[in-house]
Amino acid sequence: MYVIKESRFSLSNGYSAACSNDCNYLEAQPSALPGSYPWCVGPGATTSVSPGTGGAIGTGYSNTQTIATFSGYCSSSAAGAALASSFGGYTDWFLPAQNELNELDNNGPKKASGYYWTSSQTSPTEADSGYLGGGDCCAAKGTKTTSFNVWAMRAF
Repeated sequence: MYVIKESRFSLSNGYSAACSNDCNYLEAQPSALPGSYPWCVGPGATTSVSPGTGGAIGTGYSNTQTIATFSGYCSSSAAGAALASSFGGYTDWFLPAQNELNELDNNGPKKASGYYWTSSQTSPTEADSGYLGGGDCCAAKGTKTTSFNVWAMRAF
């Protein structure tokens, strides 16, 4: 696994993970999940997820919980795939926010390349994605039904 952020940060929207709101580390799995996933399939693909999703470090966990529990609007999603992971015996994995994925691009494995979803929504029909492995990681957007890779993270 890769520890990609070592400084104190808080999780947003009152969600807590292993660090109970104040975290010191952001960790990424050693590789992407197998396969590719849409950001959302179902009514949520054309509807803004509420209460919204942020892009800052510390918002990925909250974003993922919001996407996964958005009134059944996403019958299949990249967030659900991250939440379903139990890699290393941990069950608090999430789909990273835009700035969290950028940390992975800057500090994670340099062998990674390709488009990866973030948990940051940009419009009712689009979400942020990023190309790992070169260039400006996280400035891309994708239609929510497009399938991209998922690289799960956790905070502790």
